[in-house]
Amino acid sequence: MKKLLVVFIALALIAGVGVMRAEAQTDTIEVTVTIQNIAVTVTPEGWDLSTTPILAGSSNELLTPSATNSGNVTEDLTISIDTSGTSWTSGTTASENEFVMGYCADGVGSYTAIGTGTPSLTDGLSAGNSYAFDLEFIAPDPDTLHTMQTIGVVITASASAS
Repeated sequence: MKKLLVVFIALALIAGVGVMRAEAQTDTIEVTVTIQNIAVTVTPEGWDLSTTPILAGSSNELLTPSATNSGNVTEDLTISIDTSGTSWTSGTTASENEFVMGYCADGVGSYTAIGTGTPSLTDGLSAGNSYAFDLEFIAPDPDTLHTMQTIGVVITASASAS
């Protein structure tokens, strides 16, 4: 009887182990992502000053462009001058073959000369929103070249840290 009981227990254990096997289980992590798009659109795209007189270092021309955050994140905008298309230099005071390009916040306050730096235009511009600002051009005094010059005003967008 003892033998039969031992055999019966052994068979029960073998059968139980077979029942205790568990199937592998899986689960899924769903990952969603939107790639950061940093973009800015400036209007108007050009500013034709034609033939401009020198007005003894005073403001010659004004323009009110608008920069739109056409990306999908909040952006900071900077402004700079590209002089690769001109023989003039950019400065903070009009002088011989040196022009001044200034900017201010949509006619509010005084103009700041851009010069050779990259000053902040605005910070924290939300996606889809626009920022209007004014540009002021002061011609070189004197201009010894008397030829057409092409000046680039560069608006650069970067992801806002805030």
